[in-house]
Amino acid sequence: KREEFMRVAESQLVEIYKNMRPDAAAQQLEIVRPEVAAAIVMKLSPRLASQILNEMDTKKAAGLAGIIASAAAPDLPKDPT
Repeated sequence: KREEFMRVAESQLVEIYKNMRPDAAAQQLEIVRPEVAAAIVMKLSPRLASQILNEMDTKKAAGLAGIIASAAAPDLPKDPT
């Protein structure tokens, strides 16, 4: 039951952010845990995700992009040098 609840809650949360203005979504995502914000942004269309990231504080948007990149390529080393 818990897993089903989490799946429904997650999909509805993503739907909420899909229907928000990018500037409003950015303001809210800046104050939630970065891991949560990144998970939400990853489930949005690339166009909407980029609009939201564009509205965010540069450092916070870069942090989310780093989390998303790490999730997308978990085999890459953290320090490429």
